[in-house]
Amino acid sequence: MWHYLPDTAIVNNIEFDHADIYRDEEAYKFAFARFINLIPKNGVLVAGWDSPITRELAPKSFAPVESFGYGDDTPPPSGQPHWHARDVEFSESGTTFRAFRSKRGVGPGRDAARRRFQREETCSLSSRRGSDQRRTRRGTRRTRDVRQRETANGNPW
Repeated sequence: MWHYLPDTAIVNNIEFDHADIYRDEEAYKFAFARFINLIPKNGVLVAGWDSPITRELAPKSFAPVESFGYGDDTPPPSGQPHWHARDVEFSESGTTFRAFRSKRGVGPGRDAARRRFQREETCSLSSRRGSDQRRTRRGTRRTRDVRQRETANGNPW
């Protein structure tokens, strides 16, 4: 992964994968640690805090870290911005929740469950880049997921 030169990275979850490339989990973690170290100090790492390995490796980043997760079960280090969902309700029509950055609410959301984290990642990154949060929330509500997009393009799922 060291051939990438990211200034920003979203690392949602790290679990052992690509056993054909990496000899074991330690080699895989080492590759991700090197990747995280590539992010410059003026960049940002957006880390999925529900992943134990991501939590373990995030402090190795030279860049500031913002985290996101489902709840408050594993708090981030003091002063680290953390995005999370509260008041999550599941129904047949989708999932509703309220998004929070650290302790401050940033508004309600309505998404399919598999898109909730993508939305939190986007909010975190756009906030870090100084984007208008209202426009970001409005835009993420209109974004179609892969199934909707492919169906609209005539590709059966």
